[in-house]
Amino acid sequence: MDYLLELFSGIFFQPRQTMERLAREQPLGSSVLLYLIIALLNSVVSLAFWDPSRLGLPSNLSREFLNALPRFMSYGVILSLIFALFTFLIMGAVFHLVAELMGGRGSVISLLSALGFASLPSLLNVPVTVIVGFTGLPIGGLLTFLFAVWVIVLQVFAVQAVYKLTTGKSVLVVLTPFIALTIALIFALTFFFIIIGSDLMELAPIFNNFPTL
Repeated sequence: MDYLLELFSGIFFQPRQTMERLAREQPLGSSVLLYLIIALLNSVVSLAFWDPSRLGLPSNLSREFLNALPRFMSYGVILSLIFALFTFLIMGAVFHLVAELMGGRGSVISLLSALGFASLPSLLNVPVTVIVGFTGLPIGGLLTFLFAVWVIVLQVFAVQAVYKLTTGKSVLVVLTPFIALTIALIFALTFFFIIIGSDLMELAPIFNNFPTL
């Protein structure tokens, strides 16, 4: 327990040195467990304060939905854990691949050992969600964004510690998934609008034959 508390405090007060220690000592089990616990707590709290009325269901369907909600919530928690483990492993694999392509040399075990602890600021979303749920204060989005930036900074430190890359290259490694997703989304939207545009062009003669008022 003292070991973990020392690592937790190090993440907040000495992040670079702590990431180097995690890369060296490789506490993989603790890292994965921490990541899953944080995902579980965030999922449970978010579901607990979720308002089904936002769906705008009719009253009879809303009642049936509320009766089935506990079962849906249990499924949601299980799926969130599976998804969290999947994304954690994929994130580690992508970071490792990109870091090695940039000339870094390190162990994916060391990386995963550091990345789990890098998610620690996400735990602060739990009390924020509870406070926002009870008070309605419009601070949840801003604080969640700040915690996400904090996690990204810690991930950059983790990549630096494991692969001995420069800060610029480490930032690029961490941002690569976001850049790739953005490019993929742009291509998908462009393709979608091209298809829709061509379909509308084919329908144009039909609309032109409509009588005008």
